[in-house]
Amino acid sequence: MSCHNLLLNRGKIKITIEMNTWNLSSSVTNGNKISRESIKLVAVGDIMFGEHPLCLGHGVSSVIDENGSGFIFEKIAPALRDADVIFCNLENMLLDVVGETNRFEDKYLRGSKECVEALKCVGFNIVNLANNHALQHKTTGFYGTIDLLDRHDIKHIGVRGRNYAEFDFDPIKLGFLGYCADQQYETEINYVEPLNLSRISQDIGSLKKSGINFIVISLHWGTEFVQKPSLKQIETGRKIIEMGANIILGHHSHVIQGIEKYKGGLIVYSLGNFVSDMQWDKNLKRTMILSCEISKRDGLKFTIIPISINKNFQPEIDNGVTGAGIIKVVETLSKDLDTLNMERPLYSDCDYISYVKKQKNINRLEMYRHFISHLHKYKIKTAYEILWFFFLKKMRRLPWTGKRFLAR
Repeated sequence: MSCHNLLLNRGKIKITIEMNTWNLSSSVTNGNKISRESIKLVAVGDIMFGEHPLCLGHGVSSVIDENGSGFIFEKIAPALRDADVIFCNLENMLLDVVGETNRFEDKYLRGSKECVEALKCVGFNIVNLANNHALQHKTTGFYGTIDLLDRHDIKHIGVRGRNYAEFDFDPIKLGFLGYCADQQYETEINYVEPLNLSRISQDIGSLKKSGINFIVISLHWGTEFVQKPSLKQIETGRKIIEMGANIILGHHSHVIQGIEKYKGGLIVYSLGNFVSDMQWDKNLKRTMILSCEISKRDGLKFTIIPISINKNFQPEIDNGVTGAGIIKVVETLSKDLDTLNMERPLYSDCDYISYVKKQKNINRLEMYRHFISHLHKYKIKTAYEILWFFFLKKMRRLPWTGKRFLAR
């Protein structure tokens, strides 16, 4: 694969949707480097080069095997090429497995090593590794991915003991930190940074002392498949902004959520999916790019660009009716956040629990439909493994108190 092949479709992109602009205060350092008037930061959500368990044999990995890893970004490359910093959450590790394995977890959400070249060619220069799938392929996959990123000069955050990345555009110095609220494959917190407010406060303080004047925090947090953050999540995000962070980039829910301006900072609760084969619900295919212009004179201006993930699992700009709908959803969710008073919240904890339960049941039914409608695409062994995997997953979560089987 070559960067030339990846960037063939360079159309003129018209970006006209700007939600809000405002000034951010930050310290300025002077040095001998050439001053930059402004820099452009672009952020997207979850990139999953591996296949979801329900898509084994006909998902992202299969498309990459057939067309090359660069194929995934062909539609979106023009929208990314002029950014100074491009961020994503790398949801799965990159490693090649030779031969058969009896471990089902080895077969899904595993990207091939060549995918790092696609990231590099399209311009991604920083990724978050602090997520719940970081240790799914054990330390071999985790450290192998870190080595791949290092060899391709792609910075990474979220690794315990190496949770820091810097971009120096004098006088603007960007510092990145990453944290994860749920690490399902790690019994002891030795590899990725957990979401701990005390630790985050210390890390932000250290960055400021080192001369960083613009801090971006990546958070893998929240509840999957729901478009509203919990009250606890909102409280946490606001505390981190009060600690001195300028932007919070959220991910993990797989759907877009609202954007909140808070005390001079920006909280993006969820950027949604970006590369994914989770297509059984329309909300899993509708996402966005966050494009930020950071300057000494004007502070921070941000724009959201509506993105749809097509049937080939490629993200592409959507300037049609669906794109307008994406913008409307983000604006509505953001308006609720702007008017939220934690002393008199828009919804109670009980209301939120009911909302989450309803959304998860809807997603679960859509997953069942997806499995049945794609049954002809699975190998018999794969279909059996999928059923057994989800059965065991359900059994582990089901409290034996007489609750119905669909309850979580």
